[in-house]
Amino acid sequence: MVSKSQFRSLGLRFGCVGEKARRSVAAQGDDVMQTSSPHRLRIITVLVVLALAGASGAPAAAQDVVTIRVFWSTWGPIYDELMTRIGERYEAEHPGVKIEWSFNTGWQDKLVTLVATGLSPDVTYTNWVGIADLARSGTLLPLDTFVEKEGWTRDQFVPAMWDAVQHNGRMYAVPGGGDYIALFYNKNVFSESGLDPERPPHTVAELEAFSDRIYRVDAQGAYTRVGYTPGNYLHWAYIFGGEFYNEDRTQVTMDHPGNVAALEWLEALANKWDMNKINAFWQGKPGSAAANNPFVTGQSAFMINGFWAYEPIDLYGADMEYGVAPIPTLEGTEAEMSRYLIQGWYVAIPYGAKNPEAAWEFIRWAFVERAAEMGAYTLNGPTPIASFREFNELLAAQIGPGNRLIPYLDVFNQIAYHGSKYFPGTPITMEYYNRVNEAQSLVLGGREAPRQVLERFTRSLQAQLDAALGR
Repeated sequence: MVSKSQFRSLGLRFGCVGEKARRSVAAQGDDVMQTSSPHRLRIITVLVVLALAGASGAPAAAQDVVTIRVFWSTWGPIYDELMTRIGERYEAEHPGVKIEWSFNTGWQDKLVTLVATGLSPDVTYTNWVGIADLARSGTLLPLDTFVEKEGWTRDQFVPAMWDAVQHNGRMYAVPGGGDYIALFYNKNVFSESGLDPERPPHTVAELEAFSDRIYRVDAQGAYTRVGYTPGNYLHWAYIFGGEFYNEDRTQVTMDHPGNVAALEWLEALANKWDMNKINAFWQGKPGSAAANNPFVTGQSAFMINGFWAYEPIDLYGADMEYGVAPIPTLEGTEAEMSRYLIQGWYVAIPYGAKNPEAAWEFIRWAFVERAAEMGAYTLNGPTPIASFREFNELLAAQIGPGNRLIPYLDVFNQIAYHGSKYFPGTPITMEYYNRVNEAQSLVLGGREAPRQVLERFTRSLQAQLDAALGR
């Protein structure tokens, strides 16, 4: 899925290749997309009302005002507006504090320049692509002292999100918003295929077997309905036991046996179902966030996506029935859920920030203490475990207790709670990530064998990593 690369048209929210790749999992892709909708406009209204309701008291004297400058990646006008509302709520509860937002394209280069020229903001956005370089270059302030004073520990947060902000034994950011990805399945298609609509696939073998029953062709042999479309390699690599670096991130392990096994499995599916016919089916089809997309029309049984996918389903698939389940694993056990990949964005304090203490107070309030509100009102997965229940309640209140997504909110909670895998940050993160997607494309296109391409890319990436590390 990406990782979600069709990006959200209105806001690249999580910082993938352009800035949040909400990795739309259009069925043939590795990506999950989020778009605007009337629901989001209602969310803005809700947050504005809450902000106004919290405002009280006389304004502080001008000389007493502390300005916290927040440097952020632009997610598009709707999401940028939602973030500013969070700042307004903070101001209402903290007289004498002003939150000043700056939303930016090319945020990472701009941040480095600001810090280097002594113009550091107080708070900054960062993500899985940039955090390692920013920590290594001294752009971000280590937060260990703050975290220790709070008494926060790993078991209080989504494991993958906590681990991703640790570099060389120090913590450089607070987990912000996580993408918890699950398997959506069309219950109508299951029923039509003779499958139990209340029994999603739990193992990769079941996913394949169910898909065998779902695929349909017309008189000319062209697909009219598809089951699982081979893709999402990065997720499957971890599920198959793969790893992409050694423990200290100095050795590229793209040719890890688990990575090879996952790509060989995808290759076998592509050969079995004929990837050329699958590609022909998807040619010209709307993406998962658009009207008449194959999932809501019943032409595709599966979609790998996050909880935000309820929006286009509500808009364009009012009459369909769907379910949500964890992504299948090899054996279908709870223990294997630790292999789930979770990525997201984080919040940090740049080196040279003028108000680090005030910055920390805002970060703690907005992204930990009020994480449930932040997540529900901006459609981001919160990362403190204790916030999950309130997040579910707030989201249910917004979208309605009868919404088809509500019974499945705990699926996303469980994925977040167990998931421990993340794509590690190094000086070559984006190059490495691009090679992962390229390997999938070459193999599914029948142009190179799994082991061969993974070994080839391992050699070239190791050379780049050694050069970046000065070895």
